[in-house]
Amino acid sequence: MDNKDMVIIGLVVLLVVAVLFSTGVFSGTTGKATTWQCTDTDGGNVYVKGSVSGTSNNGQDFGPMVDYCSVEDSSYLKEYRCDKMTESGWKSEMVLCDEGCSNGACL
Repeated sequence: MDNKDMVIIGLVVLLVVAVLFSTGVFSGTTGKATTWQCTDTDGGNVYVKGSVSGTSNNGQDFGPMVDYCSVEDSSYLKEYRCDKMTESGWKSEMVLCDEGCSNGACL
């Protein structure tokens, strides 16, 4: 074989390896879904106790995380919501309930 043939073979091998890496053959994939999915049972309604669970953007399962009233101040609700823009796939926030909070929901 001359140098020209060796270069062509090298390029073909390089191309095959690049294709295999781009398809995930060498990435250690497990077949587990890596697409974000999230269910918020109360749809973000602070007047209904709910929970959030699903699969994050990186394929990790999460939840359920259940809404609850703050122990320190019963006027506040810890509300969980789906959020595709976060790495975790969810977010939480403290919500001030005008009439107070009971059993994981604003009154």
